[in-house]
Amino acid sequence: MSTSTMFRPSADDEDMDEEELEALRQREAKRRQQQASLEEKMAERKHAATLDRPIYMTKREREAAELEAKKEEEEIQQLMDEAERAQRQEYMQKVRDALREQRERERSNRSALPLPKKEEQPKTKEELDREKELQQIKNAYLGVRKKKKKVMKISEKFRFSFDWGAEEDTSTDLNPLYEKKHEALLLFGRGLRAGIDRREQLQKRDAILQDRYRDIPAPPPPPPPGEPDEVPPPPPDEEYFGDIPPPPPPPPGEETAETSAATDKQRLEEKLKMMNSKSWLDKMNDRYDSAKHYTEKSIEDMTERDWRIFREDYEIVTKGNMRHPGTGKVIRPFRYWHESGLNEEILAVIKKVGYEKPTGVQMQCIPLGLACKDVIGVAKTGSGKTCAFVLPMLEYILSQPPITKETASEGPLALIMAPTRELVQQIEEETRKFAGELKIRVYSVVGGLSIEEQGFIANQGVEVMVATPGRLNDALDRRYMVLNQCNYVVLDEADRMIDMGFEPQVKAVLDAMPHSNLKPADENATIDLEGDIKYRQTYMFSATMPPAVERIARNYLRNPAYVYIGDQASTKDNITQNIEFLKENKKKDKLLDLLQNGPPPPIIVFCNGKKGCDVLARSLDKMGFPTAVIHSGKDQATREAAIEGFKSGEFEILVATDIAGRGIDIQGVEHVINYDMPKDIESYTHRIGRTGRAGKKGIATTFVTGEGVEENVLYDLVQMLKKCSQIVPSELSRHPAAQPPEQREYAKRNPKMVEAKR
Repeated sequence: MSTSTMFRPSADDEDMDEEELEALRQREAKRRQQQASLEEKMAERKHAATLDRPIYMTKREREAAELEAKKEEEEIQQLMDEAERAQRQEYMQKVRDALREQRERERSNRSALPLPKKEEQPKTKEELDREKELQQIKNAYLGVRKKKKKVMKISEKFRFSFDWGAEEDTSTDLNPLYEKKHEALLLFGRGLRAGIDRREQLQKRDAILQDRYRDIPAPPPPPPPGEPDEVPPPPPDEEYFGDIPPPPPPPPGEETAETSAATDKQRLEEKLKMMNSKSWLDKMNDRYDSAKHYTEKSIEDMTERDWRIFREDYEIVTKGNMRHPGTGKVIRPFRYWHESGLNEEILAVIKKVGYEKPTGVQMQCIPLGLACKDVIGVAKTGSGKTCAFVLPMLEYILSQPPITKETASEGPLALIMAPTRELVQQIEEETRKFAGELKIRVYSVVGGLSIEEQGFIANQGVEVMVATPGRLNDALDRRYMVLNQCNYVVLDEADRMIDMGFEPQVKAVLDAMPHSNLKPADENATIDLEGDIKYRQTYMFSATMPPAVERIARNYLRNPAYVYIGDQASTKDNITQNIEFLKENKKKDKLLDLLQNGPPPPIIVFCNGKKGCDVLARSLDKMGFPTAVIHSGKDQATREAAIEGFKSGEFEILVATDIAGRGIDIQGVEHVINYDMPKDIESYTHRIGRTGRAGKKGIATTFVTGEGVEENVLYDLVQMLKKCSQIVPSELSRHPAAQPPEQREYAKRNPKMVEAKR
């Protein structure tokens, strides 16, 4: 009997009692617990092998199965998304209902407040006398402390004060008239100078002269050629009959009526000639009025005056060696993309991307890059610096032999270094717009990811590498990467890299590149750009020039051209700067008011510390505002997810430290809030530069408490607000830390005198 057979009592067993049946069941269970026979084991093994045998399906069946599985996954994902969306909408509705109830509660509380009391009636004379009498009795019993009158010495009373305020100083150090005396307004004949219009002066002079000589008759026409000017009188007769003798001839030197008429006639001719003549300024004005605008001329017909007006319009200032290293000619900017000298393939990509008109920094820096010049650029935020060094770099890469399997391990052809991971990824994204169409590979090397994987991908062949100096130097030290064929280097935000302590890493990376192809140090020397030697080319963009940046420029750049775009001492005019002077415990309430009643999201909120960012972000999340956080304490994946979510609209608010203050470009940001005042004015400038980009308007609101480290930056903040024609709050202008340095030093030395003046 097999193990599958069950014990059932037969008809003969029905006569058995319960004890016998129970014994039979126990024996049957004991027999089933015994091991199966060999035949049973073989049958079970054969059945299991049949079940494990693979089932072979046709291609159509496999595709149908995959399609069905994919469809099922999509349905599951759709259901999950719908559930999550419904849950989010339900949560947001709850938050809105809670806020609405809170507003109604506050409104009802305000309405329940008691009305203000009416003004009390003035006291009568009897009441005043009674109060005075009670006060005298109280003073008599309790005593009163009388203030001693301070007796001033005669020497102090009549001492002359030699101190004066900064507003009374007429020196060139503090007088605002002399702040920008080197920035004269050059109009080049296109307007007034010192309030005088030369053309109007000449018109008034001509009108006065015409009125003065209007009554003088016009001179007679000149005699025909060959005829004398006057007909001589007939000769006198030989005999003279008459009593009157002929008049004697006029003595020499005496003026007769005829000579006076001739003199008047000559003077009139000279004056009329002077009236009808044009001065040199009139001739130049007529010449300029009849000339075409530089936008209507070809680039070959541009004059020096046209180039000056062009640079003035686009706020371009150049210094240093601007001559072509191969030809020695002065390198001019271009006006339109077809005049840039770029490859036709690159011009087609520019048109496809949608860059219709170049910016000022692109007009000047791209020709310098195509001429293999070293460039130091200082430009406003959002002025198109990335495109200014990427396009010449792509032109250089297209002129090089393509990377093969043999040369892939020698490193990239071009290198771009930036201080932060976010800026590196933004430059990589901007470069891929152009490089993807040209089949040029771009790869970023940043911290937070596997260095072995990054080294493996780089050794497969990369034309452009974008990296942070710390991770790149680490990879070079550990021999994961080399830079043996890199001759194009870009240092973006060089001053920020130095401030973050990356000066040794930047120097180590530059030293790891070839040195035999540096351009000669002599600025008058010419080089052969078409030869076999590929000279190194270095771009450096920096907002300031501290000594460390100057050392790098002096050691690694050869005869650089300096390009300045716009005024770096002030922010852009299209940013409205609001200063809120309040206490620390009122910041969160003011922030909530700005988020509810201010410009719409996306909004960036800056804090000074990592812990402050996390605490503020959690508070905003609880209030119902989707918030992302980014600071140096977050890992790379979290930072990337936060940036992408903020760009896509998943998060309405981005709370960040100064790590997002430079270079990060997020479209649509109309409002930037400095929850904590930055520690220096440069950080303030870069923070508010995240809005008002690409010619759009923006608002920057800063919370100022006037305590702690904020005192070191208040004076610079006031000066910046005045230069930008922004409103300076009275609390800020009266703050002791916002006064000029001379007054602060005087207040420290003479605190009693300052208190007495108050």
